[in-house]
Amino acid sequence: MAKPDKAAKKAAKAEKAAKGGKEKGDKEKNPVLLQARAEFAKGLKAQGVAEDQIKVKVKAHMKDVVKPAMSEAKKTASEKKLKGAEKKKFVQEALRAKLGLQSQAA
Repeated sequence: MAKPDKAAKKAAKAEKAAKGGKEKGDKEKNPVLLQARAEFAKGLKAQGVAEDQIKVKVKAHMKDVVKPAMSEAKKTASEKKLKGAEKKKFVQEALRAKLGLQSQAA
């Protein structure tokens, strides 16, 4: 009896892979963090930094600059008692302002 279950799991896994691996419960990456990472890497490339060094510097920048800014924005949102979509939007806008990023809303 275990064989049909195994086959069903395998079929479901293959179906998920065929449609791009996106499930209903999958979370999207924070667009502000992706933007911050891309902008910083672009700036380093413009300066002529080696590719292996870019990865290390971007990781350090995310840890030393972006993560504390994110924590501060979340703390402020909690103090203002924001919830849900309001909180998410506030945190993203505060982070963009702190990091000097342009809003991607078109």
